[in-house]
Amino acid sequence: MRKGTKSKIKFEWPVYWRGLLMGTADLIPGVSGGTMALITGIYERLLRALSAFNRKALRLLSRREIGRLWDHVDGNFLLSLFAGILTAVFLLSKLIHYLLSTYPVAVWSFFAGLILASAFMILGQTERKNTGTWAALAAGVMLAWWITGRLPAGGSSSWVYIFISGAAASMAMILPGISGSYILVILGSYLLILEAVHRLQWGRLLVFTAGVAVGLVMFSGFLKWLFEKYRDYTLALMSGFLLGSLRQLWPWKITEYLTTNGKQIPVRIRYVWPDAYPGDPHTGWAIAMFLTGILVIILFEKMRRRHG
Repeated sequence: MRKGTKSKIKFEWPVYWRGLLMGTADLIPGVSGGTMALITGIYERLLRALSAFNRKALRLLSRREIGRLWDHVDGNFLLSLFAGILTAVFLLSKLIHYLLSTYPVAVWSFFAGLILASAFMILGQTERKNTGTWAALAAGVMLAWWITGRLPAGGSSSWVYIFISGAAASMAMILPGISGSYILVILGSYLLILEAVHRLQWGRLLVFTAGVAVGLVMFSGFLKWLFEKYRDYTLALMSGFLLGSLRQLWPWKITEYLTTNGKQIPVRIRYVWPDAYPGDPHTGWAIAMFLTGILVIILFEKMRRRHG
């Protein structure tokens, strides 16, 4: 490194594994990587690191004080975290696609249990339970419920649209309960980006990544301010986001399509009970995986409290 070096590059393996969880979650429409960051205890550190890309960072870069810049943005943390996220994106995208296509009821049920337990775990971290926190919780539920009820748009393959999609999805990626992948589904860009990953279409991937970077830096500063000024209300709001997002994770849903010019356009999503599901509802598996998701969070919370 050039002058101003204060510390060496150090890979943080515990952060890497958390990044792997975040990346896996972001591949699944309806599940947020921000949720994984929050329940694994790195959420506020992530916000601090991302919001550190500010004027001070630009000054350090202009002075070529690379070591101080690395420390300022918590470079070791970001390096380890995004290495985990990218590992999940490039190595697990096909597996996630296969599981969602082959065992949709089991996958959605597992994550529904995971998210439900996470919502109550996060709400339990609030120090005060008053009218304000309950109002924030209700607002989060209603907003997430509304967002997850939006039908996908037609989308576009233009680079401007891909950049905007990346920026919008990135804000959802770090917002617990609001899925970055589902935002891409709503915008009509999900399959386009997934195809770009599979076929290594570097042009589209670079434009999308640039949008993600811009969105992360802009939105993380605002979230960091919320945590510093209104921590309890913010946690309650995020718990509401998680509860509201359960709509998208309901295992038995039927999407109705309208065929126009050879393309199928979704016009309605119906959420049904197992007995009205057109295929095998796999009710036993659904219950088992739902309870497994809850159990995972309970065990994780016990480990988190034991190790601080």
